[in-house]
Amino acid sequence: MTRRVEACAPFWARWKARQVDVRPWASLRLSAQYGHRPVRLLSVGRGWVSVRVEYPTGPRCELYRPGDIDWTEARLHGSCTGVVVELDGREHRCVVLEVGEARVWQWVARAVEVNACVEGAF
Repeated sequence: MTRRVEACAPFWARWKARQVDVRPWASLRLSAQYGHRPVRLLSVGRGWVSVRVEYPTGPRCELYRPGDIDWTEARLHGSCTGVVVELDGREHRCVVLEVGEARVWQWVARAVEVNACVEGAF
């Protein structure tokens, strides 16, 4: 990883990380080129999406580009109350009970377009 990419990668993806608790906040699928494998969304960063993938040998956290995700089947987990979008050092919250799940996914799509970070809110 280059230093610039390393600085914006999630903690578990940095070479120094040994163990970080992860909490998925949505379920979705990888795109057709990855076989529509079901995954659990951990976070959205600037140019990447971190997901938890279940393998026969156990779960693994992996990074993909936003274009590698099939966003059409994305569903929030019941414990997720919305999302927090960080852009230019400012945080913006979108609460699912106030705006509905469809609007939350519109926020996520826009965040991907403008290169913002997205975390699930619990």
